[in-house]
Amino acid sequence: MEQTLRTFFILLLALFFVVRGPAVAEEQQAPIIKQIDIRGNQKVESDAIRQRIETRVGDPFSPEKIRGEVEQIFKMGFFDDVMVEAEEFEGGLRLIYVVKEKPSIRLIQIEGAEELDEEDIRDRIDVAAGSVFEPQAIGRNVGKIRAFYEEEGFYTAQVVGRTERVSDRELDIIFEIQEGDKFFIRDITFVGNEGLSDGKISKVMATKERFFIPLIRAGVLKRSDLEQDGERIKALYLNEGFLQVKVAEPEIQVDKEANRLDIVIRIEEGARFRVGKVQVVGSKIFTPEELLATLELPEEEFFNRDTLRKDLANLTAKYSELGYVFADVVPVTRVRADEEMVNVSLEITEGVKAFVERIEIRGNTKTRDKVIRRQMELSEGDVYNGTLLKEARTALQGLGHFEGVDMKTARGSAEDQLELTIEVKEKPTGRVGFGGGFSTSGGAIGAFFVSEGNLFGTGRRINLNVQLGTVTSAVDLRYDDPFFLDSKFSMSVGIFNTISSFDEFDEQRRGAEIIFGRRFLKYNFASLGYLYESVDISEVPDSASISIRDQEGESTTSAFNLFVSRAVLNNPVTPSKGYRVSLSGRYAGGVLGGTNDFYKFILNTQYYIPLLEDLELVGMLRARGGYVDVYGDTDEVPIQERFFLGGPNAFRGSKFRELGPVDPSTGEKIGGNRFVIFTTEVGFPIMKELVKLNGVLFFDAANNWAEFEDIDFDLEYAAGVGIGVITPFGPIRVDLAYNPAPNARTGDDEFIVHLNFGRSF
Repeated sequence: MEQTLRTFFILLLALFFVVRGPAVAEEQQAPIIKQIDIRGNQKVESDAIRQRIETRVGDPFSPEKIRGEVEQIFKMGFFDDVMVEAEEFEGGLRLIYVVKEKPSIRLIQIEGAEELDEEDIRDRIDVAAGSVFEPQAIGRNVGKIRAFYEEEGFYTAQVVGRTERVSDRELDIIFEIQEGDKFFIRDITFVGNEGLSDGKISKVMATKERFFIPLIRAGVLKRSDLEQDGERIKALYLNEGFLQVKVAEPEIQVDKEANRLDIVIRIEEGARFRVGKVQVVGSKIFTPEELLATLELPEEEFFNRDTLRKDLANLTAKYSELGYVFADVVPVTRVRADEEMVNVSLEITEGVKAFVERIEIRGNTKTRDKVIRRQMELSEGDVYNGTLLKEARTALQGLGHFEGVDMKTARGSAEDQLELTIEVKEKPTGRVGFGGGFSTSGGAIGAFFVSEGNLFGTGRRINLNVQLGTVTSAVDLRYDDPFFLDSKFSMSVGIFNTISSFDEFDEQRRGAEIIFGRRFLKYNFASLGYLYESVDISEVPDSASISIRDQEGESTTSAFNLFVSRAVLNNPVTPSKGYRVSLSGRYAGGVLGGTNDFYKFILNTQYYIPLLEDLELVGMLRARGGYVDVYGDTDEVPIQERFFLGGPNAFRGSKFRELGPVDPSTGEKIGGNRFVIFTTEVGFPIMKELVKLNGVLFFDAANNWAEFEDIDFDLEYAAGVGIGVITPFGPIRVDLAYNPAPNARTGDDEFIVHLNFGRSF
């Protein structure tokens, strides 16, 4: 206020001396502004100040306008003082805005930080060296630092902020920290929960008690998580039918002597409501009976809010598939408190059928439009289909070309017209890197790779992989075109050179292949390819079976490869529901030439079943089988085409390539021409907080028969447990298998450990 009064006093004096006309207000004319100057600013740009000044050269002098400008300059927060001076200039006035800048921050010191990294603390504060000092910044950032310490478990940490002047224009900010001891969550107690167990409530909370192994569960309290936990608990109760539940604010009890925290959460559950009558109103396209048959809510014993939401989404999607994108489903609930029942009425407004008027693609600076459009089954002029649009978004994300894919719809030129906008955010698709790892089956492995997943923006891929290992070394160059000649067929061309060193022999395979494939009926894929390779079998010991020694030397394989598959999975990477089945076949020799005449088939089926959703248990049943035989001039199945089972991916009850028939005279492994493997697994999460740790219980049954053996289905069995973890150094997987009856076909070990770890970078 003092600054404002002083400013206006100066302006009035200037006005008094400049205006020399009569004292009558009607006859006075305000002087004209001839020039505007800015003085006193050193760090703040003059143009930034001028943006707050509305007065312009040529405007008449206006005290009210200048008063507002002074307030706007003060609001910039950079100045301790703002004055306006006026002086005669060329028959008018020169206005001079004189500012006094606040001191700037020379440096920020953080003292006393030992347990937490100083750089992490600096990342939390919002002041920086070189910026203008704001007095309120001290208290604000003291709170930020203290909150950071609380998040890390230091609940008695003290933070004091102060300043030290180093000159008239600069100062230092010092944050002094007394960290104190680190606190962990000892107990989380629930009071008033009778309908739901402590364990069920704890499962939905982000806040956890400290586990006896700190790396698995640290047990550090984060207030933001605890605040949201109240809403999570409430949502859980609403999904269990407790519509009147109340969750009090959590109580934090600090035990300073033990450096522990106890949390108490009080719950008033109220009555539990069952699902009463469910009806559908307003549907004309579908009968109420048709829509009711698709709902899950009527099947629930207790009212579940999430189930209701899913039903609403499913009904909307059902209409969307027919083009009724504006269909609206509104749930109306009627609570019968005296009967503890909830009646639900789903009121539907169907709207009109919509057509796609225009599809616009944005954000693709590299990827061509056609690469995006060919993933869509919707085109301009088609009836809108929300399901197809959702599938197109999933397909685009699966290409690996984009960080994000966003699809928006807007009304077009008419009520029944829609404009569809696809906005993508591209990401780098070229990769160059090295990798490494170790496994009990493949030994030590080093790798180098160069790849481009979106060659020239066409969606084509090229990959060069080089692997150096103690068991297998390989070079593979492959080119893939998922839409060959802009058709629905894919094409893949590859050349390779693989050298493997097994106990029984060494093997080198050099060759090339070309494959054409096509996806059909949404979930199915088929391909047909041609392979030509040269195989060299060497380093066969004199003690080896004659079945192997006879095959030492070079041979060639000229073959057609057939592959068909069907996959219906809820997640292609980590499925928990659905199935996958595939059949591969190879026909070599005959009219195709080459020295090896044989045919080979491998069948693979997998079925995933969600077992206990609360515990996130997933069951997996898998069956595999293979058969290979010869014809024509070939007397025995080539050694490189025989089946050698055993290892983490092919019967865990034996070591790598240990399960199989042996030569009766030498006892050496000779490989089989028929095999079966049956696997049952139950996977479950162990930890999801700091690292992703998963466990699995498994049971394997398998066998492998030679040409001269009868198939008797006298299988080998093994059971065990596995643990897998994703670490900063790469994935690690350990399996421990127990083979109750080790023998010559599986090896002599009763307990087998399989270890795999590695990383690409």
